[in-house]
Amino acid sequence: MRGPGADPDSAGGADMNLKLAWISVFGKLQPAAVAAWELGEAELKLLEAQSAQEYAASIVIYNEQRIKRLREYLANLPKMEAK
Repeated sequence: MRGPGADPDSAGGADMNLKLAWISVFGKLQPAAVAAWELGEAELKLLEAQSAQEYAASIVIYNEQRIKRLREYLANLPKMEAK
């Protein structure tokens, strides 16, 4: 479910074509149907954003741990070379 304008190469994108096809077959769209469609789109976009947020948070944790490990390694390097 992509919103209007999701396809930059066409005026209105695939959803506009779907809506026009719907209107040609079934008649004018009802406001409640349009609102329900948009709600579904918004819920999907929220889930996508939450997934991206979870991924980004895990990358932050990974890099924090990596930095800690590398700093500890560098701090202990003179001790390791002395052996």
